[in-house]
Amino acid sequence: MTAGWSMSYRRHGGAIRAYLQRRLASPEEAEDLCQETFLRVMRAPDAPTAEEPARLRAYLFATARNLLVNHLRLRGVVRAASELGVVEGVEELATPAPDGADDGHRARTLALALERELGRLPAEQREAFTLGALERWPYAEIAARKGWSLSKVKINVYRARKTLMRRLGEDAPGADDEMEARA
Repeated sequence: MTAGWSMSYRRHGGAIRAYLQRRLASPEEAEDLCQETFLRVMRAPDAPTAEEPARLRAYLFATARNLLVNHLRLRGVVRAASELGVVEGVEELATPAPDGADDGHRARTLALALERELGRLPAEQREAFTLGALERWPYAEIAARKGWSLSKVKINVYRARKTLMRRLGEDAPGADDEMEARA
């Protein structure tokens, strides 16, 4: 592991591991998938480099999510886990894309679009959304860390989510199904 990747693992590994641990019963499985995430990204020819931390973080989370979906699919628990609410949104990713695009390509495309749109958000909304929605920190912890009120955190996450859903809605997996269900 090069020095840049070692620093990237120290910088992002904890968040990736925590993301996976919240969705898996075993901390060992989460650690294995976290390490696999970094190995895959290091080997991917089109992956961002350690010198691009924002792009790298989005790419790492997209890769971790894809590995998680594949892991759950192989265990045969995707449907049961989503019915119990353990893994939100897994069924949309587990079904093949209607246009024939693979999940990895769709996830990379969505991750790049998310990164672009996150950059367009006001700084406070971007920070609150990244910590609260992507890294799943408790709102009280975000408020304490940023010196904000709990209401300010909630409002910023809500506004960021609303803006991102509007801007990315047509690119999100299952967005067409969701729009049809509302009609």
